[in-house]
Amino acid sequence: MTSRFLRSSHADRIVLASVTVGTVVSAFVAVLLLVSINGHGDRASAEGGGEATGAVKDKPLKLTPWSLPYADGQWSITSDSLRGTLFTGATVVRALADRLVAMDVATGRRLWERRLPATLCQASTIADSGLGIVAYGSEEDCGTVAGVDLHTGRIRWTRFLPIDDSTINNGEPQLARSGDTVVAAMEHHRTTAFRVSDGTQLWTETAALYGGGDCYTNSYTGGRRLVRLVSCVTSGFHRHVVEQVNPGTGRTQWTFRLRRPGLLKGVLSTDPIVVDDEDRSDKAHLMVLSDQGTVRTALAEGPEHSGHHRVDGNPSSNILISGDTVAVAMEPEDDASTEQNTIVAWSITSGKRLWGIRGSSDMTRLHPVPSTAGGLLAYAVGRVNERPQLVRIDPTSGQQTVVRQYDPAVAWVGTEPVPALYRGVLFVTCGGLGVGGPTSTDHALVALPGL
Repeated sequence: MTSRFLRSSHADRIVLASVTVGTVVSAFVAVLLLVSINGHGDRASAEGGGEATGAVKDKPLKLTPWSLPYADGQWSITSDSLRGTLFTGATVVRALADRLVAMDVATGRRLWERRLPATLCQASTIADSGLGIVAYGSEEDCGTVAGVDLHTGRIRWTRFLPIDDSTINNGEPQLARSGDTVVAAMEHHRTTAFRVSDGTQLWTETAALYGGGDCYTNSYTGGRRLVRLVSCVTSGFHRHVVEQVNPGTGRTQWTFRLRRPGLLKGVLSTDPIVVDDEDRSDKAHLMVLSDQGTVRTALAEGPEHSGHHRVDGNPSSNILISGDTVAVAMEPEDDASTEQNTIVAWSITSGKRLWGIRGSSDMTRLHPVPSTAGGLLAYAVGRVNERPQLVRIDPTSGQQTVVRQYDPAVAWVGTEPVPALYRGVLFVTCGGLGVGGPTSTDHALVALPGL
């Protein structure tokens, strides 16, 4: 596993602005988010929790906004960058550097807390059957995988990854979960698959699994299917192939060769399988593959770049699918002169480009919001003093409708938030605090009224 398929985010460009006003925002947060002393999550004012607009105004969500502070827990850059939020039933679990914390979705009431024996370095976002999968160790050596009962916090099983310094693993730790299988790919360890339900080792990665030769795995992506991105070196040149993998055996079910030269390739989704065959100029070339490993649809090309794709074993947070529409958050051609990003949509059937949209202001970035309710939603975030918004996007026209807007003193969690909608509640986590770490008023998770 080599490239992390990451590119510097726009957060770097405005970090100075964030620092300048951060103190002011922190003061507001300290007032509006009160620390509970009876086991509940921090509570925010009803006004700060979100002002409904449009049709939603007649049906306000009965939610008292709450938040989970970083408090005095351990912190690391590695765990800070993880998505690490899992949902099961009426419970949301947040994975922090040194512990897992479970809360009631509606109230933020603490249900349980599990301290980890070492620093968290990865967490799968898939929580099927109420089981979570995490990996811990250290920033230099992430070598332990564990299955956690998300209803009780009990660690069901623990497994240690075989050490193998010859393995090419230079990227972010990966936990790719598909069905009852999780694949753990970590630096300095042999990539190994375990059964989620009981921790039984199923297979370890060898060259024979993908045909031998001078090849190595770049990444695994879980979800409905298990997909492997493999790089092979022939006469000094790299070639890349996408493979659908049998989760139980690790064997290849089909192989599709990517044709364009370039090192940054990515699997954005496994339902359907959406692949970016990015070229050397960083221009995106998206395609949808069939269940047989052939091109189902080549999505019409534009001037956009692929932007920031987190490679952690989970499907990309930059993609939304609703019916026949696939929408992807990308960086515009003029990304050197604007802080905005672009969401572009295509028809899965025809590959026709349907629309491309940006945020409402020159600093606004649109962050796709995965939702159990379906549809196309985005969390629009601009400057630290601007009101973040939950917007609904029409799949046909791309027209944006503001569903809710929020007080930035409550909803601001940085320039690269990671949002998700679950049971009508908008959950937002911080996508990166930076080298300074959290302050006393920073929050690891914020719950806001959504739909």
